[in-house]
Amino acid sequence: MARYPNLWKRGDRYYVRVRVPTDLRLVEKREHIAISLGRSDQRDAVRRYRDVHGKIEQQFEATRAELAGRDAITKALNEGRLEALSDIQAETLVRGWFDAREHLRKPSLGPGDEEERLRLLLEDRARLDEMDPAAADVARNSADRLLADAGAH
Repeated sequence: MARYPNLWKRGDRYYVRVRVPTDLRLVEKREHIAISLGRSDQRDAVRRYRDVHGKIEQQFEATRAELAGRDAITKALNEGRLEALSDIQAETLVRGWFDAREHLRKPSLGPGDEEERLRLLLEDRARLDEMDPAAADVARNSADRLLADAGAH
C-alpha cells in the first residue's frame, strides 16, 4: 500500500483517508476526510482509489477557488486573521456588526427582547474570547473609533 499512501484499512473495509490541508482547516473542521471504498478486497479497493482520491482533491481545489473569489474581509474572517485587514476594512466590518444590531439599541423593550439581546451579547462575547489577541485589538480600536464618531465616548 506504499504506492497508495492514503489507502487505509479499518476493520474489513478500505477507505481513502486524506488530511485536510491547513489552508482549508477553518472551512472544513475535520482533520481528515475518510471515504469508504465499499470494498474489503485490496485489489478492488485499489481500482477505486484513484477516482475517490481525485474527487477529494477536486473538492479541496473547488473550496480554494470559492475562497479566492470572496472579498478581503470575508477571506480574513475565514482564515481567522483579522490583523490582515486594513483600518478601513476593520471599520467596515465593525460598522456592519454595529448596524446589524440597530434594533437592539431601541429605547423601548418589548416582551422577549431581553432574551434576544442577551443571546446576541453572549454570542459576541464567545467570538471575542476565541479571537487572536492581535485581531481583538484591531476590532476594539475600530469599535472605539466608531463609538467616538457617534459621540458615545
